[in-house]
Amino acid sequence: KDLKNLKAFYRGDDEKGFVYGFSHYTFKTSLEGHKVTFHFTQKPGTVEKGEYHPPEEELRLSTRTLAGSKAIERFLSTHALKIKALNTRPGLFLTSYSTYSNWNESTLPRRTIDQVILRAGQSKEILDDLKEFITSKEKYESFGIPYHRGYLFYGPPGTGKTSFINAIANEMDMNLFVLNLDSVKSEAKLLELLSSTRKSRQSIILIEDVDRFKLEGEDKDTVSLATLLAAFDGLATPSGLILIMTTNHIDRLDSALIRSGRIDVKQKFDLLDHDHLKDLYYRFYETELTNIPAEVSISPADIVEVFKQNFNDPINAAKTIRKMLEVPQEIVKTKVLL
Repeated sequence: KDLKNLKAFYRGDDEKGFVYGFSHYTFKTSLEGHKVTFHFTQKPGTVEKGEYHPPEEELRLSTRTLAGSKAIERFLSTHALKIKALNTRPGLFLTSYSTYSNWNESTLPRRTIDQVILRAGQSKEILDDLKEFITSKEKYESFGIPYHRGYLFYGPPGTGKTSFINAIANEMDMNLFVLNLDSVKSEAKLLELLSSTRKSRQSIILIEDVDRFKLEGEDKDTVSLATLLAAFDGLATPSGLILIMTTNHIDRLDSALIRSGRIDVKQKFDLLDHDHLKDLYYRFYETELTNIPAEVSISPADIVEVFKQNFNDPINAAKTIRKMLEVPQEIVKTKVLL
């Protein structure tokens, strides 16, 4: 009922008990049989010192009786955890092209570590390194070592690099900032972007497909390689910076960009082998994938696409996978007979 009323408000229906204006409205309803008024106000966004501050919203609930106020308390306590959960979820931030804000924010898609199939022990290896870094600030400072960490995830397309980074951010309760170098025009802007990621929780900076960006000063409208190096490994580098870069072509990267000190951990993401393919199939269908070659090399993205087309049909999914692996059907039939 309340949703219908709210939709009526947005249609401008005056018969539903609304009083509304440019920046506020009042909505009258009931909670547990008590008359309650929802007062919604919105303060417009402002620009201060070149920084854009989004609109502020406030919702006040009021009633005329003690019993009504108790009903409001119960309503708020019931929904408080849900509201808190929404507000404390890790955020996904994309580089903004606006002159008023650095990042466009949304909610980070949920992804767990065990949903990404990597080689045995790889997930734990990366997570253990990240956790050790986070808890070692004092040790870094005591030895005069710059407190930042760089990771390079490389390998063929569709091998789970971005999915795993998403899972890391969820697992570690970190915000994920996806930095598009095409939108960065100067070193000052790059440092401003990096610094703004440290205002709330611990964050990860992600540069996807770093090999595709022009970093040699060929384009005057983008940052140079020297600018990038200074930002990620210089005096102005934010303390605690966690940088992850991905590439499908590690051989195309300048050695200065991925040398020790700038990139501390290099991890190769491989195509699925025989065991990983069977593991992925079992996780999805809870049945075994049989009659596939001992030597397998295929991307997880290709296999997941098969699953999406055959959510409830493991038999057809298996047939499709065998066809992709070029398994002759006579071999399959022979093995089934045996």
